[in-house]
Amino acid sequence: MIESIDNVAVLVDDLKTAVKWYNEVLGLKHKFTEESIQWAEMDTGGGGTLALKTRGNPQVCFAVTDMDGEMKRLSETGVKFTDVFELPGGNGRVTSFEDPWGNEIGFYEPPKK
Repeated sequence: MIESIDNVAVLVDDLKTAVKWYNEVLGLKHKFTEESIQWAEMDTGGGGTLALKTRGNPQVCFAVTDMDGEMKRLSETGVKFTDVFELPGGNGRVTSFEDPWGNEIGFYEPPKK
């Protein structure tokens, strides 16, 4: 089940410069950077996250409680998913797909407790 929007990701040319700009100009707090996948997250307050990435497409990513169940349900409607990726450090897993208009949609499943 979809619970909420986990993050909105935007493309940037340079991760370090973008983190600095979003922090100093917009006042967003830097949560972390994962250099291996060229990804950084900024806290927008109220539980929202702005993700910065140097590859791929802009994306909205939903937090889900049962990724396998959601993937099965949506696959039955014709949705084609990318592979499921385990995040570094056991921080959950992600997958993505495109809506009929070519927008990238992601699912994030937090680690099981």
